[in-house]
Amino acid sequence: MSNKKTTKKTAVKTAEVNQTPTVTETTAKVEIDPLEKLRLKAEAMAAKAPAPKKVKPSHDCACGCGEQTKSTFAPGHNGKMLSRMVAEIRANKAAEKAA
Repeated sequence: MSNKKTTKKTAVKTAEVNQTPTVTETTAKVEIDPLEKLRLKAEAMAAKAPAPKKVKPSHDCACGCGEQTKSTFAPGHNGKMLSRMVAEIRANKAAEKAA
């Protein structure tokens, strides 16, 4: 029995190998000139509409100076706020020790 199963599998493999290829399997790739390929890509990119730019709304600086900025702090103002916070913490600790 085992010989028959082996024979059947071999027969199937042989049949698959001997099949003639269809037209879609034999189509060849056509070489395109690199400059032509680049031109086609450029045309495709030009046809797409550019994405609208996102505009961040401006708001007051977080340090409290009132300057308008699109980020949390105006340039250099994070250091100003840090210095103020350190001074305030030291003052509170000094007041707690005195009390």
